[in-house]
Amino acid sequence: THRTPLHEAAMNGKTHAIETLIALGARVNARCELQETPLSKAAAAGVPACIQMLLTHGGQVEISALDSKLNCTPLLEAASCGNLLVIESLLAGSCTVAVPL
Repeated sequence: THRTPLHEAAMNGKTHAIETLIALGARVNARCELQETPLSKAAAAGVPACIQMLLTHGGQVEISALDSKLNCTPLLEAASCGNLLVIESLLAGSCTVAVPL
């Protein structure tokens, strides 16, 4: 796969690794082969501490997977996993919720 080390750290709940990678210049909104960001991976993994760290360093809450037919955002990832703490973390990070009519 073509995930960055930051993607791997985010999806595995490694907050120290995230902090180190960002300090070394890792791109917070880098996309993997599925066009997902580290924030999407952290949301799917359900790790609020990783989400908070990524948000603090410029992780974009509204960004979606470009090639996804579902236009999946980190909030949708969290909702599909049913993780209320993650959903609350994303909403606190200025995530907007738009419901199509």
